Amino acid sequence: MSKYEARLQRDLDGIRLKLAELSEAVQTAVENASLALFSGDRELSYGVCLDDHPINRASRALDKSCLGFIAVHLPSAGHLRFIAATMHINIELERIGDYAKTISREAVQLEQPPTGIIRDQLEQVSQEARSILQSAVTAFAENDEVAARTGIRAASEAGRRVNTGFSSLVNDDGPSSRIDLLCHLVILNSFDRVVDQAKNICEETIFAVT
Repeated sequence: MSKYEARLQRDLDGIRLKLAELSEAVQTAVENASLALFSGDRELSYGVCLDDHPINRASRALDKSCLGFIAVHLPSAGHLRFIAATMHINIELERIGDYAKTISREAVQLEQPPTGIIRDQLEQVSQEARSILQSAVTAFAENDEVAARTGIRAASEAGRRVNTGFSSLVNDDGPSSRIDLLCHLVILNSFDRVVDQAKNICEETIFAVT
């Protein structure tokens, strides 16, 4: 391996490492936001909001590394597709971090954690969102086109269940308090957006691989 090839590989490995660390931080944020929501743990909710700042810094650092790679190596073909996909995924992960913060911010305004049918539906959507997100980032890391396509199908199915949740909230199953109703709607929409962004990551994986 030439010195240039060694530097190219080292820079690619550095970008992959930054992306993996960002992905882990974002997944942890969504998981903690969900736990705080259903347990009523306000301190954990505040922690998710504060932890969004390191996520934003990590996202900017990854973007800088990608731009530096382009400037130094002038990539083409597979390397260029990988960098382009990574930059898009970086944006999507940063947005997911924002949705986790939104869920936590709304959770502290609830009079009590979700209960009854709404809780069951929110827990299902939350679990699906986290599962699809994990599958999406793993598919990209492993260049797994099949897993990415499976993730896209799972995201579409999850979207239909989100619509059921919205219907339940605006009907008799929703909370009596208008504030709680609004918070539940925002939380459900945030989980839905997590699923959408995870679906986008799957699409970027297919682009990068094929």
